[in-house]
Amino acid sequence: DNGDGKWSTIITVGDSDWFKFIPQSAVDAADWKGLYGCAENGSTASSDFIVYEGESMKVEKAGTYIFTLDVVNFTYSVIPAKAVYFIVGTPTNWDNTLKSAFYPTTVMKQSYTAYFSGAYDMKIWASADFGNWNNCIGTVKDGDNSSSGSLITSGANSFASPDPGYYTVTVDFATYTYTWTKLDNQEPTSFSRITLAGDFNNWSDTDMTQVNPHNWSLIGLVVEKDGGLKFKGNASWDVNWGCEADMATSYFGKGVQNGANIVVPAGTYDVFFNDITGEFVFDKRDGFF
Repeated sequence: DNGDGKWSTIITVGDSDWFKFIPQSAVDAADWKGLYGCAENGSTASSDFIVYEGESMKVEKAGTYIFTLDVVNFTYSVIPAKAVYFIVGTPTNWDNTLKSAFYPTTVMKQSYTAYFSGAYDMKIWASADFGNWNNCIGTVKDGDNSSSGSLITSGANSFASPDPGYYTVTVDFATYTYTWTKLDNQEPTSFSRITLAGDFNNWSDTDMTQVNPHNWSLIGLVVEKDGGLKFKGNASWDVNWGCEADMATSYFGKGVQNGANIVVPAGTYDVFFNDITGEFVFDKRDGFF
């Protein structure tokens, strides 16, 4: 009970799992007629209205999801508890082995900030499809450089920034739409090193790899004990990023100068960081987040 008329739970499901919501009254009466469903049988919508004694919904792909029932507005939603997406394109030299993650502001709304050429710049992979050219997310028109538009997940082509420059491309993976926003500052500060320092390494410096200018990764970071950490520019505390984020309950955040230590539980992580925005992702390999 979220206390605002919404009820939610986190469940791991298999491929093509069907479901409905069952109120306590139906449980007490052992009455299958009292369930909440939807208007269209087998709907895979990520959100919709609930229908009393309606049809069954379906989760198309296996994974861990947050199921939410809003009994005030009579709606429901099913969103991935963790959705990691990767760019492939001119910023990564079209390398299908190089992971560079989008940075979420919500699970389904994510962005990537970099220098884009303005011509055939990128496609996107969902985590489960990484490296598979047949399952890219992109546009209908190859080389589409519209300032905003829609994306497709089958037979997709590359799309591009409206012109060369530093841009943020923001994607809503719930609606498969995107927008480009050109940065006001076209000469962002560059760093020769980005390091991680924290309890896991006794506050020494662990180097990240520059995937492309301003975007960094550290694949397979082993954190042996719970603790805090920060990102550092040029291995100096003069520029450091932190925030009040706990990777036990999330997997992304946005660091700010001299922010609080980021709490990271023990585990193995693929870490991604953008030194322009301060955004980061901790993709845990051996646990929920």
